[in-house]
Amino acid sequence: MPRVYLVRHGETEWSLNGRHTGVSDIPLTANGERMMREMSPRVIGPDKLIKPDHIRHVIISPRIRAQRTAELVRLPMFH
Repeated sequence: MPRVYLVRHGETEWSLNGRHTGVSDIPLTANGERMMREMSPRVIGPDKLIKPDHIRHVIISPRIRAQRTAELVRLPMFH
């Protein structure tokens, strides 16, 4: 059964203030990076919710915050 997973980017300075980043290219905060690193081993792995061997397509926004989030959660193309 095909599945779709959505992963939102980590914390940014603007998300802390309740502002919407929209098309602004705001980087993750240090805390946002930490949160993404900590989340990865809990949800991505052979015996986890997202199994790397089952991933066929990954679509990532070109924004720095999204690219960095994908890198930190260790999506397959970033190994």
